[in-house]
Amino acid sequence: MQPSSEIQTGVSRTVWLGRIFNDRILPRLNLRIGRASKWQQRKLLAASPVARTRILTLASFLIPQRALGQSKIRLGSGNDGGYVCLDDFNRITVALSVGIESNDDWDCSIADKGIVVHQFDHTIDSTPHAHQNFRFQKKRIAPIGTGEPGTATITSVLAEHTNCEPASVILKIDIEGDEWEIFLATARDDLRKFSQIICEFHSFHAIDNDDWYNRALAVLEKLHQDFEVVHVHGNNCAPWIIIGNIPFPAVLEVTYAARLRYKFEPTDEIFPTSLDAPNDPTAPDFFLGRGPIAGPR
Repeated sequence: MQPSSEIQTGVSRTVWLGRIFNDRILPRLNLRIGRASKWQQRKLLAASPVARTRILTLASFLIPQRALGQSKIRLGSGNDGGYVCLDDFNRITVALSVGIESNDDWDCSIADKGIVVHQFDHTIDSTPHAHQNFRFQKKRIAPIGTGEPGTATITSVLAEHTNCEPASVILKIDIEGDEWEIFLATARDDLRKFSQIICEFHSFHAIDNDDWYNRALAVLEKLHQDFEVVHVHGNNCAPWIIIGNIPFPAVLEVTYAARLRYKFEPTDEIFPTSLDAPNDPTAPDFFLGRGPIAGPR
């Protein structure tokens, strides 16, 4: 027996309503639930006294100093992809650039100074620009050597491409959060090969995670043994985070200088400086004052 037209109409409406629910309502509900969950996480982080103590501790290792007798220079892009470092390249013949994606402007600026730039990025097949001083390898820089094809470590790269003298190489590293593991795993003697380290530190929103915090603290303590922070800049492509009622950039650009090569003193600089520029030119730069959080070390 064939269904009546009323039954057919009812079935069609049920199917139609089911499709509407599956295709339109559920995705919106999931989005709202996801947004509510993230909002709740941010709310808990903003009010957490533990997170406040932790960010104050990390920030105490990120207060900039002045390198005596040295000026600074901005290299690379006018906005994202530009970094401020010490204008000192005497006896520097090699640089490492870890993490490139679509922007190698910093690499170009360094290569124009006659410095060979060894570039590493496993996500691209070639660099955006060609330069006679570029040495590109499609490799991922890993914390430890495993022999896996397409990977290398800071230690293996230094051994292969540098003379391994202390404070004779420049490192730029921007690898979206993997920098913490890299620094933690790299031997102190290998890190001491660098005269300057220009890096982006990511994932401060994870500060309430014990593993992340302990790793970050160990890295900052380790770097502080042989380096001093000489410049900081908040990357405004990522948001401010409220951590224990303290605003802090989700991504922080930091320039380190080697104690073996330079002497330091407290600085009265206010960040951002005239050399800085917002990574996102459509939004205002992040005001950091005298550091991510002003205060005694």
